[in-house]
Amino acid sequence: PLTLCKSCGYRFRCKNCSTWLVEHKSDKKRLCHHCGYFEKITNICPDCNQEDCFVACGPGVERLEEEIKMLFPSARILVLTREIVSESKNVGEIIDKISNYEIDIIIGTQITAKGFHFPLLKLVGVIDADLGLEGGDLRSSEKTFQLLNQVGGRSGREGEQGKVIIQTYNPSNSIIKALTNPETTCFYSLEQKIRKTFNMPPYYRLVSLIIHGLNENLVKKSALDIFMVSKKIQGVEIMGPAPAILYKIRGRYRYRILYKAEKKFDIQNYLKNNLNNLKLHHTVKVKIDFDPINFL
Repeated sequence: PLTLCKSCGYRFRCKNCSTWLVEHKSDKKRLCHHCGYFEKITNICPDCNQEDCFVACGPGVERLEEEIKMLFPSARILVLTREIVSESKNVGEIIDKISNYEIDIIIGTQITAKGFHFPLLKLVGVIDADLGLEGGDLRSSEKTFQLLNQVGGRSGREGEQGKVIIQTYNPSNSIIKALTNPETTCFYSLEQKIRKTFNMPPYYRLVSLIIHGLNENLVKKSALDIFMVSKKIQGVEIMGPAPAILYKIRGRYRYRILYKAEKKFDIQNYLKNNLNNLKLHHTVKVKIDFDPINFL
């Protein structure tokens, strides 16, 4: 989610990361979820000086809370997010309130799917279920399917039948369709077929190199140097270098190189032989991630 000026299009961006600032009305600040940088909420655009010109775009629990309060003004509402759980000293009291029917509606992020047992919960609604399918992550389909299955499983756990409603802009998507099938094996069979067709894990191996540093030009040069010394041989494919999806985090610029290798190929020895004698600037660091689960 982001906040923009509807007069000039200005967007609040983190000064340390290539991300938008997320508005937290309860804390009266706009916050970066990657480095913690924040700015106090104001009603004047810093670019065009217009007043009361901001509009929120994208999903967010606070926006959902505002809408639900209008639809159900007498409902007892609880917002449950990772930040609230990690900061709260009374998580047990929060869970007890839900279990004792002192809460009517829970508005939560992904954390609500992680191991909580709400015996009286009979209806689960998933807003913007498609979001997890975006962003270039190899495992996005797998993660989305597992997460939606988990959150759907919160409904009707005490013998009474529950209901799950999923909002989607693409109901013909194979993942969304698979969720309505009681046989979860149908999704995994389809995903295996796709992975095999495109030579992706578990049939091939991936290794991700993140080259990062404070100097943008040095990082780019180092990424090109690594690419140039990476020998093109049978059994391994080199993709990149390219700016990472999150190009800048905590003031550090980031480039990525991705290696795709056959299962029988000794990718560790290949990288060792190619990179051992390479001299990079002392401010540039390289992170090597075998079988990566994060593609940002």
